[in-house]
Amino acid sequence: MAEENQRELRVVMFPWLAHGHIAPFVQLAKSLATHGLKIFFVSTPLNIRRIRPQMLDAPGIDLVELAMPSVEGLPAGVESTADVGKRGEAPVLIPLLIAAMDLLEKPFEALLKQLLPDFVIHDLAQPWAPRVANPIPTILFLVLGVASFSFEQGQLDSALGNPTVQDLTVSPPGFPSSIIHQRLFEARRAHFQLYQKNFNGLSVVDSASICVRESRAVVCNTCLELEGVYVEYLQSLRKRPVIPVGLLMPKLPPPPIDDICLQWLDRQPAASVVVLSFGSECVLTQQELAAIAMGLVESSVSFLWVLPAGNQLLQGFQDQIGVSFLLIVDGIQ
Repeated sequence: MAEENQRELRVVMFPWLAHGHIAPFVQLAKSLATHGLKIFFVSTPLNIRRIRPQMLDAPGIDLVELAMPSVEGLPAGVESTADVGKRGEAPVLIPLLIAAMDLLEKPFEALLKQLLPDFVIHDLAQPWAPRVANPIPTILFLVLGVASFSFEQGQLDSALGNPTVQDLTVSPPGFPSSIIHQRLFEARRAHFQLYQKNFNGLSVVDSASICVRESRAVVCNTCLELEGVYVEYLQSLRKRPVIPVGLLMPKLPPPPIDDICLQWLDRQPAASVVVLSFGSECVLTQQELAAIAMGLVESSVSFLWVLPAGNQLLQGFQDQIGVSFLLIVDGIQ
């Protein structure tokens, strides 16, 4: 009995097929492993291959591959939203990627029977995870901002699961802030992207809501200092423990002494710089980029904008930005 009580806790972790989700899952896995937990990190072969170098300094973590299911219309070699973004076919391929994730339900269930973990930590795209894991307790790891996520969940409830575009422009009842809201054009896009049904009959928000309701707890990639009131709102809304674990970031190397970006920032007054970064997978049209650039120029604010190198927007734009600053980085490969 004493030996059984001393057995290390075994945790299976399974993120959605997107590097913006996989990366914080990796950091959480490393953190849990330092506390003596045995981690089984699950994903498809190409994603495992990409993160393997990050795990070389992480004893206690086993990388487990589940074969990528074949879905008609989904090209070979597409195993994450990053692969979709490179092809510029997100509206067509993202639903197929969701369909592929759903086909991993049975292989994942078989894996759990083999590994017999004490807990399962899953993502928003696996509404079936709590059911197939039962009686193993499941925890949802929310890598998104709690403010925006709880906003969507509140709107879903207030509209009885079927919000209109107009509904999305109004803050849900009891929401902690009247500042956060969606303008009509934002609501139209959100309604199309988040509330339209996929092949499984669920929208993105439906799937997320099931994950929250059927998990024992929600762990959030945030801290109380930033989003405390929204953590409390989500907890009251879903009647589940909502636990912030801090901002999980990879350890960065020290910046170079002559870093011109930091030197420029040090010369700016407090709270005077607008920072723009749309990530490596958000593909904006030239028209959208030009509209943002025009707004920045006309606002006369100082700004820091992260853009992929070689962007056509740079032609003639740098001459107009005056004291502002433009940071250009290569896209993440």
